[in-house]
Amino acid sequence: MGCRLGIDVGGTFTDLLMLDDRSGEVRLLKTPNTPDDPAAGAIAGVRQLLAEAGIEPSQIEQVRCATTVPRRLIAERAGAQVGLLVTEGFEQVLHMARGRTPAPVGGWVGMRLPRPLVDLANTRGVPERINAQGEIVAALDEAVAERAIRELVAAGVDAIAVCLMHAYANRAHERRLGALIAEIAPGVDAVLSADHLRERQEYERTVLTVMNAMLGERLGKHLDDLQSRLREIQVGAPIAVARSDGGAMKLGEAAAHGAHMLRAGPAGGAMAAAFIANRAGQRDAISLDMGGGAADLAAIRDGAPALAGSARIDGLTVTGATIDIHNAGIGGGAVARVGGGGVLRVGPTHAKPACFGGGDDATLTDANVVLGRLPTRLGKLTLESRASEDAVGQVARRLDMDLYQAAEAIIALAEESIAGAARLLAARRGLDGDRAALVAFGGAGPLHGNAVAAINGMYPLIVPPLPGVMSALGFVTAPAREDVMQSLLRPLDTAHGDEIAGLLDKLADLVRERLGDAADAEIGCLAMIRYQRGDNVLTLPVDPATMDVADLAQRFVAEHERRHGFALDRAIELTGLRAFGTAGGLAPERARTGRGGDTSTALTGQQRLYAGGEFVSANVYDRDKLGAGARIAGPALVTQSDATTLVLPGHVAEVDGHGALLIQPAA
Repeated sequence: MGCRLGIDVGGTFTDLLMLDDRSGEVRLLKTPNTPDDPAAGAIAGVRQLLAEAGIEPSQIEQVRCATTVPRRLIAERAGAQVGLLVTEGFEQVLHMARGRTPAPVGGWVGMRLPRPLVDLANTRGVPERINAQGEIVAALDEAVAERAIRELVAAGVDAIAVCLMHAYANRAHERRLGALIAEIAPGVDAVLSADHLRERQEYERTVLTVMNAMLGERLGKHLDDLQSRLREIQVGAPIAVARSDGGAMKLGEAAAHGAHMLRAGPAGGAMAAAFIANRAGQRDAISLDMGGGAADLAAIRDGAPALAGSARIDGLTVTGATIDIHNAGIGGGAVARVGGGGVLRVGPTHAKPACFGGGDDATLTDANVVLGRLPTRLGKLTLESRASEDAVGQVARRLDMDLYQAAEAIIALAEESIAGAARLLAARRGLDGDRAALVAFGGAGPLHGNAVAAINGMYPLIVPPLPGVMSALGFVTAPAREDVMQSLLRPLDTAHGDEIAGLLDKLADLVRERLGDAADAEIGCLAMIRYQRGDNVLTLPVDPATMDVADLAQRFVAEHERRHGFALDRAIELTGLRAFGTAGGLAPERARTGRGGDTSTALTGQQRLYAGGEFVSANVYDRDKLGAGARIAGPALVTQSDATTLVLPGHVAEVDGHGALLIQPAA
């Protein structure tokens, strides 16, 4: 193998990472975005990275990329103008949405439905009906359908999404509508729900179908532009696009399935955290990705991030396999305020820190500056410590505390909030918090990770070598992934094991085909099960070769009791089957750490730091000069271009053979 290139086009910066498979050398670059031309900033970064590395473009053998373009288009409703064809009588499907309220009592008072993706003016109902068993109850009225299509085309739509009742069980009517759209308006994209999500729940199926219709043309142009510009600079490697489930898909598929990219960035970070944890010998962990705007958490169990069947994005439920990311709502820009009764609150509002030229609001970053937990300079940026003191001082006066007590209270409240979210996630995912590691990254994660680990007893705390570009690392180490699903509503006590095994085998064959029959493909199968008419679906691994319905029922009861603390005397039903496969990932190599690495050359000075109610003297180290085996006793600061790591008093940090910092209690 040659080099792998990861490109993460974020909201402000584009992160690029190049990994040499032979030497293991990693090079990274962070370059400003070019919002009017997203590909331009990425290509400029690739040129610079190639020049700095001194390698030829032909040495790049794999390119993985992700972009915030789909997320921005959905948030701003700025994609293609979409028309929607539904079964007659269901025209308000996007407006009714789901009736789940945010609270059990009076929750509807504060309930805010998401803005519909398609207006009623661009929605048409078509007479037809297929039942849940796939039987045609009412034939498709083609005359009405043709009139509806012509009306939408006259209204200027760029694409038409088709989502009919129970199309997952029988695609006939949707396919006929697709053919009519092609005949009447060849230049208008026809996006059929049965081609994107073969599951029940018409609202979620409609949302996903419309999203893909909105994204298709704009996203396709962006990705084609990126590919053509890479070819212009002689990078001829195949390009894959990162997905929300941590895998990757071929460039040709990405434009048609843009909704699968909406959480690719956070998913890449979680995949990289799992990779780093496995290299450190930790199979169970919680990843903490903390930047200026938020802290994202993910559970890593048995070496892989936990998956969910859907994600909430801008108030909309996006169905499909995705890494289960939980937002703790507190980042470096979280604002500290004193509310009624003198109660201190940190977040959820965020602002630019005063030390970076922001306003008068005291942020979490400003509290860190006041306590000496950040160096006086971050790269080329000088921190305005006096501005931080003035901002935090306002909070201190309202709390009747001195400046340093108030700053410490702000940080303690934020860290306890994050630690609580991590404990809850670990419990929900069946992790033993006392035995799970914590992987902290992002611009602020290494600064607060030690405290979060200490609160929860999650050791070791692992700080990756490149905490600021973890998403890009996740892209280059993650495998290609395919996932197919089929709805199947059936009582488990009447289901036949041979029939279920046959359906799973067909799904697995489809996954292998989509992976190009790769020699290293790993295929798995899952069953979605719930108590009859229940709302809590559990996903369990199954093996078609040893399919046993009775064993599946017993495992469901045991898992439900383990996860939720109770079991019910109620019938169990199967709601769907899923097959997934991966190929081409980079396996982590376990690091061996030598003892007694020299730290003297990395010591750059000392800094006065407030910790535990008193000032202490902390050594400051340059991380780039710390070799394998180096041990650092807290209190200490470890600085690098993209993050600062705080080692608390009573803790020791050790550099492992891959350059990660492992922090544990000194005892």
